[in-house]
Amino acid sequence: MDIVNLISTTCSCDKQTAQEYLEAEVRHLQELQELSDLREDDLYMACSNLGIEDDYVEYFINRMAMA
Repeated sequence: MDIVNLISTTCSCDKQTAQEYLEAEVRHLQELQELSDLREDDLYMACSNLGIEDDYVEYFINRMAMA
């Protein structure tokens, strides 16, 4: 199951809303990264905020690397 479908399931929302939640978390992490204030715990918190397992931290690490 891809991350958007997983978020959609955990938050009981449609895929568009799940995508918006995901992008909001990514933007927040990017802002922290720009301020040189991004910590490992922030990545785990993003997973928690979206109701997904910590295994998805790697997704956020990859997104931050592409920023």
